[in-house]
Amino acid sequence: QETTTSIESTTAMQETTTTTTRVVCTGGTSGGSEVALTKIIDTSRPQNMFTFNVNVTSPECECVGSPVFWSIPGFLRVDVIGVQDANSVSFISITSPNDTDVKVAPFRSGTLLTAGTVAFNGFPANGSWVIKLLDASGNLSTQTGSTFTIQFGLISCNQVLPTPDCVGNSFGGQEWVAENLALAGTTLSSSPTLLHFDVEASSACCVVSGFVQLRLEFNAVSSPSGRTLTAAGLSPDAIPFYLRTDLFDIYLRGTWVTRGVAHVAAFGGRAAGLWTLSTSTDGPYTAVINSLGWTPQLQVGVGDCP
Repeated sequence: QETTTSIESTTAMQETTTTTTRVVCTGGTSGGSEVALTKIIDTSRPQNMFTFNVNVTSPECECVGSPVFWSIPGFLRVDVIGVQDANSVSFISITSPNDTDVKVAPFRSGTLLTAGTVAFNGFPANGSWVIKLLDASGNLSTQTGSTFTIQFGLISCNQVLPTPDCVGNSFGGQEWVAENLALAGTTLSSSPTLLHFDVEASSACCVVSGFVQLRLEFNAVSSPSGRTLTAAGLSPDAIPFYLRTDLFDIYLRGTWVTRGVAHVAAFGGRAAGLWTLSTSTDGPYTAVINSLGWTPQLQVGVGDCP
């Protein structure tokens, strides 16, 4: 069955734009990518809030819930691009057509904010979805975005699937991204420095799905003898692990920065809680953590504990 879904995107500062998306509805009740609905609007002027008006005409597609794009059932994702000071946006507010409002702490990558939730699993999809950028006090942020995206799977309202006990905040709910903005400005050297990341996932979450990954960005690092970062870590269950990565340079927003990405195969145990990494460089040079593009992040694959 093929259905045309009309998506009207509106803001107070811009005329209505209408996009038509083809949605194939199978009415399936299991995993896969039976139904997908993605709504993107590039605003002519940056906004701190945006409204998507959704009109799904097929009875097989009227509720949020199909597990699409490798997501868990009911996972809804919002991206906001072009936020100049993304670190000053504390929450993304998502209001459904029945006026249920959920505030989600986003994670950041440069000018991109991403938030995910399963709070709307089984909710009617039709109507107005309102996305707002909020500051730490819960008020509308002075920051604005140039592109707003909302994405979720669609399913029949009488075939809604239950969500698992463990829900991540990224990769369709199968990964948890823990940020520590306070690490920006920390200097790493050949002497180990302790880095901490708090994975604020449910206690039902254990480490699964293939990896634990550390992502750090630094002011440009120069060394004549090579540039390697190592970290000896402990999970919340005090399970030891080891990370190592070679650093690399990229040109970002008019300046050179140095980055490192290190990962290790998943090893089980609880995901929720404090992760500690004793981190050092491999020589007589220093590396100062920044957050110009990447914020300091630990990414953990998560799923229900066995």
